[in-house]
Amino acid sequence: LLCAEEVILTPGLYVFGNDIIGTNTLEAPLVRVSADNVIIDLSGRVIGYDTIVSDTHAIGILIDPGITNVTIQNGSLGPIHGAGIVVSDGCSNIVFRNLHIANCSRCGVDCQGTSTSIVDGISFMECSVENCGALAQPIGTGFLATHTKSIFASNSYFSQSSS
Repeated sequence: LLCAEEVILTPGLYVFGNDIIGTNTLEAPLVRVSADNVIIDLSGRVIGYDTIVSDTHAIGILIDPGITNVTIQNGSLGPIHGAGIVVSDGCSNIVFRNLHIANCSRCGVDCQGTSTSIVDGISFMECSVENCGALAQPIGTGFLATHTKSIFASNSYFSQSSS
């Protein structure tokens, strides 16, 4: 189990060899991207929490403001009581490839641009986002984009189930 967040501070390829399972006492995201030009290859691994507690606002992966050229690929996120992935304002060229994001109570992917610092360039390729947002009605959703432009999806789906 993870006791502190993993922070990526330098460009490069990061290949995960283990699942990252956090406890709900963790106040930070499980993974924080604080560098440009990063590829996170989950290698079939899972990022999630051991239990879901209703009073937490957890985040699986947080991409800090202004970060560019990030790819997250080949794994799963969830369950997470909060958001699977948060893309902060001013980020650009963010790619999600071959991801399964499920059971995130607030939303699967949340792009949080602002009117003065938009998110530009989000791509989903061969991704599935499902059963996200059920506990955060009425705003819960699979993909939430605020002040975001240039969104591309290929062979991807977003689905909400009532069960």
